[in-house]
Amino acid sequence: MSSFERERIDLEHRVTRMEAELESLRKRRLEAYARWWNARDDRDRARHVCRKLRRKIDKVRRRRNDT
Repeated sequence: MSSFERERIDLEHRVTRMEAELESLRKRRLEAYARWWNARDDRDRARHVCRKLRRKIDKVRRRRNDT
């Protein structure tokens, strides 16, 4: 009976460690997704700013060429 008890205790400890590792991995996954999302958002914002600046530059060039 004591061998069964030791095995049960060992398995309980392993399950606890694995659950902690799973929680840690889930947290890392969420952090990675947040980093990806922020990078994507920054990229989209930079593209938007570039498009606006390009339009303004083109507009100024057209005005300069018209005169």
